[in-house]
Amino acid sequence: MYRYVATWCGPCQKELPFLKKLEEKFKGRNIVFVGLSIDQDKAKWAARVKSGALSGTQLYIGKGSKFQSDYRISGIPRFILLDPNGRIVNPDMTRPSSEDTEKILNSQPGL
Repeated sequence: MYRYVATWCGPCQKELPFLKKLEEKFKGRNIVFVGLSIDQDKAKWAARVKSGALSGTQLYIGKGSKFQSDYRISGIPRFILLDPNGRIVNPDMTRPSSEDTEKILNSQPGL
């Protein structure tokens, strides 16, 4: 599951505790949580990653990336669910704080 975020984004930060709970619940299962950062200040993002504040796999892609335009992302946070073959299952996945998120993930074949 991709998580398109930035360290300066308040709603993104509010999702972190819920995301950590999801990661714990799905640990050992066929899912990877990937944070994609659009931060303008790469050093600030790197410091957050190093501090352990951001869990899961973290990648810096910067604002205005090809990924952003390809997936038509106009706001953050944005969550995108992919299947094990990399096909998009849900391009606008519910947030980790939603009660539906765990149900949706549990309904995915092979997860």
